[in-house]
Amino acid sequence: MTDAALTQSLASRARLFTRLFGVGFASWQAGEALIAFGLIGVGFSVSGIGMGVTIVSLILLAGTVLHARKAKAFDIFKSKAVGPASRSAIIALGLAMAVSAGLIGLAQAPQSPLIDLIIASPVLAFCLHFAQIFKPEAD
Repeated sequence: MTDAALTQSLASRARLFTRLFGVGFASWQAGEALIAFGLIGVGFSVSGIGMGVTIVSLILLAGTVLHARKAKAFDIFKSKAVGPASRSAIIALGLAMAVSAGLIGLAQAPQSPLIDLIIASPVLAFCLHFAQIFKPEAD
């Protein structure tokens, strides 16, 4: 496989696994919301499938990124395609999610099903947007 073909293949896999991670996470949280609304059977199914997709896609995404870095196809952490704004957005999103999860966990009020969807929405949007704009061949 040529260098360009390897880079293209690894980049498309990274985009796919990023999209799957976002969709899996949103499904997981939507399943939790369904459980809170009383749809136990459907909620557990959607939540379990979403959790499985999230975990598997995160593992596959990490493996793809490490493979690309080792093969010197691209380095997602130092890529000009990602840019400083996207790297800082990843850090900001992670911190915001951690703070939100901590505040929700500390709240004494009963957990609203909408909280799950509020958490899932920015993650899904960010993953889909990042997968759309990431083009390592620009490096």
